[in-house]
Amino acid sequence: MPRGWEHLSICGLDLWHDERLPVENYVSDDFDGAAILIGTAIDSDLHSSDQREICHTLMEAARSGSDFRALDEYVTWLGGRFVILMVNGETLRIYGDATASRSCFWAVTERGLIASSHSTLTARAIDAVATDRSRSFLNHPDYKSPAGKWLPGAMAPHDAVSMITANCVLTVDNHKAKHSRFFPSEGYSPKKRDAIETARQVEEELNRQLELGIDKRKPFYFGLTAGWDSRVFLKATLDRLHELNAIAFTYHSFEKNPTHSRNDLVAASHLAVASDLRFLVMDLKPSDKSSRFRKAYAKTFTGWARFPALAENFYNELDHDGQVAILLGPEVGTVFYRERDPSLLNARGLAAKFTQSSFAENAELVCYLDSYIDYTQLDMSEHAIFHPFDLFYWESRLSSWAAGGYAEYEMAADVILPFNTRRILVPMLEQSFEERLSKRVYKIILDKIDQQ
Repeated sequence: MPRGWEHLSICGLDLWHDERLPVENYVSDDFDGAAILIGTAIDSDLHSSDQREICHTLMEAARSGSDFRALDEYVTWLGGRFVILMVNGETLRIYGDATASRSCFWAVTERGLIASSHSTLTARAIDAVATDRSRSFLNHPDYKSPAGKWLPGAMAPHDAVSMITANCVLTVDNHKAKHSRFFPSEGYSPKKRDAIETARQVEEELNRQLELGIDKRKPFYFGLTAGWDSRVFLKATLDRLHELNAIAFTYHSFEKNPTHSRNDLVAASHLAVASDLRFLVMDLKPSDKSSRFRKAYAKTFTGWARFPALAENFYNELDHDGQVAILLGPEVGTVFYRERDPSLLNARGLAAKFTQSSFAENAELVCYLDSYIDYTQLDMSEHAIFHPFDLFYWESRLSSWAAGGYAEYEMAADVILPFNTRRILVPMLEQSFEERLSKRVYKIILDKIDQQ
């Protein structure tokens, strides 16, 4: 284990963690079980981010009934960034947050379950550090991606390691592990939601996530771009941002001067000035391979590097005691994959969503995504509760590509995800397809605020 980490032993589990990472636990006196909460969860019903209180509520949910339905339901509607470990006799269940933003990489050996926040840690713990599979995909000559490559589905960087995805839970019993879906639950029926009511809920929940999910004593940064998500967050939480003396930031490579980030820079600077907010501009430069940061990065992320240059810029520019809000997630609701051809509801269709390059036709990629469908119990039918492409983006791109970025950024500052709650994602997802495409919920929020 890394030097300086703290050790806990609870109900036969050994847990090591960085002292700066919040860890709370509740061990029942009259029930053979425990709740362990890593990170920060937010209970909007209780209006609470008291981790002890949430652990107690988790135990109450675990005790009710003979199955896990009440527990699954309670976890479903928690916000924040967390991993939850629930011990119930000989059974262990591991849940992630709404988008699995705190990664959990796992493997089962003769010694039992090994799970950690980083694929590298798990691979080293089981002495299986090979990365042949991921490298064969990332380095394939047909796989091209100008915006950067990422791993398909739930593929971990290391061959012997697996990853828990959003909306799924890992259940371990007698050294046997099963990864299964808990949301949407069996029998879940999407609600017909009014766009005005959904807009109100999104605005309220964004403010609640800020109120309950951050440390007001620490510097607070948030990414600002020309995009809809960014503008909605800014407008909906502006009073709170002023209270926090928040710093908006945008990054741009002044040497390469790409159009997309130049447009973000221009729009964000106007928004920040108009909103009376401090504004930080980061000149995105290549990562310095000889730097102390890059050496630590290379040890931490073996097998796949997502965006080391941005992570190092964060490290150099942000207060190391600070908090940085990343505004990913709501694109689940505003339709990321727009083409809905029914003939693509299979592994080949997922491959075409994963990459626009000729690598989409690769037999090994298609075979892997077929196994991913089984691993996540993804309903690929036309009549699925939620469209398979929406869940594929949510559970693959956010749980892998996005979460990989958060782990890198946390080398610089604590990552906050204000949209990371199903109380926002699900109501947006349950709008009609046309309303989602037109961003009607966002327009209602912005129009209402502009008229005030």
